[in-house]
Amino acid sequence: MIFVLKQGRIAIGDEMDYINVTVSSVISLVVLFLLAKLIGNRQISQLTLFDYVNGITIGSIAAEMATDLEMHWSETLLAMVIYGIATALISYICCKSLKFRRFLNGKSIIVYENGKFSIDGLKKARLDINEFLTQSRINGYFDLSEIKIAIMEQNGKLSFLPKSDYRPITPKDMALTVPGAGITVNVVIDGIVLEQNLESAGLSKAQLLTEMSKAKAEDLKSVMLATADQNGVVTFYKKDTVSTSRDPFL
Repeated sequence: MIFVLKQGRIAIGDEMDYINVTVSSVISLVVLFLLAKLIGNRQISQLTLFDYVNGITIGSIAAEMATDLEMHWSETLLAMVIYGIATALISYICCKSLKFRRFLNGKSIIVYENGKFSIDGLKKARLDINEFLTQSRINGYFDLSEIKIAIMEQNGKLSFLPKSDYRPITPKDMALTVPGAGITVNVVIDGIVLEQNLESAGLSKAQLLTEMSKAKAEDLKSVMLATADQNGVVTFYKKDTVSTSRDPFL
């Protein structure tokens, strides 16, 4: 059936195609989100090769599901779910089996040690000297004589162990006693009081308002962020209405 309009003709079939693409796209996004939650939240640099390949495959299936009108949704969704469950299952097995984890994720590789490059390590890591020097500079080592060991980790990043003479000084080196560190919690975000966080910090709303008055904050709306440390000390970060059109470097 075809509708006849003054501007031309519109086929009902075309309209249904647009609707199908829209609905299938929304469904594929929802399924991708659920599968991502199942697999776990990890950054691209933390993905194993298996996770990366599976992620690409699942994404390709989802894209095909959204655009291929002749494909049945049930078959596409089944394929996506199978890949997602397989990825989660492999991750679980990796947590339980050291041998399987080493087989799937690989091993760390020493590429530099005590002033000498490991040719075999560089080959296994597929790393050239220029990339090594670049990564060294990114990590703050412009002089290789400051590095004792460099290791290519399983996620493809380089880790550096500095020589004792070049590592940062710690309180232990200076025989100092420092108080224990604790978590600083957010008690106000964008003018909204986070009641549970405020309670966990051992503070009441009345105490919060008292501290806010001491910090010369007019009201909660003027507070972008407020944090409380383990000692109950509240720090306020107020909103700045100054124009950002200025360039501080010119």
